[in-house]
Amino acid sequence: MSFEDIKLHSTKIIDTYDDTYMSFIQVTPIKMHSEFEDYYIILDNEYGLVKIVAISNVETNRYGTSLINKFNNLYDALSKKYGQGEKFDFLIPSSIWDEDGDYMMSLVQGDRILMAAWEVDAELIIVLQVTAESTSSGIVSLAYEYANFEKSIENKQKTEDSYF
Repeated sequence: MSFEDIKLHSTKIIDTYDDTYMSFIQVTPIKMHSEFEDYYIILDNEYGLVKIVAISNVETNRYGTSLINKFNNLYDALSKKYGQGEKFDFLIPSSIWDEDGDYMMSLVQGDRILMAAWEVDAELIIVLQVTAESTSSGIVSLAYEYANFEKSIENKQKTEDSYF
């Protein structure tokens, strides 16, 4: 997929950022899901389209109730289409944020993981993930990672490592 293709499938290009290896493009797609506010497309200079990300901003309580509910609803919808995803929902054992009311703080501190993944085929992995910006605000992201995404990251790392 090229930048021209993206224009054909979007009603608006909101913002772009280019680095040496990739272009990060914020778009308003023609078809939008009501649960997501922001959409991003990542194009690699060598491989083309490598990733599409949809973002949902969620206001919640310290228990993460709204965030968890949104994650679960999206997980169920994706599971209907792609089958059961592999779900990861855990708190690292050494975390001090282990009380019910610490859910959001454990996300903020990086002590908690809530995500799911679907390996659709050799070319596509779908990742649904929760992160937190604060104890009252979180993000549910849905990413479509194409097979060339890992190659793209590896090439970038190899090139940057060669600078040493």
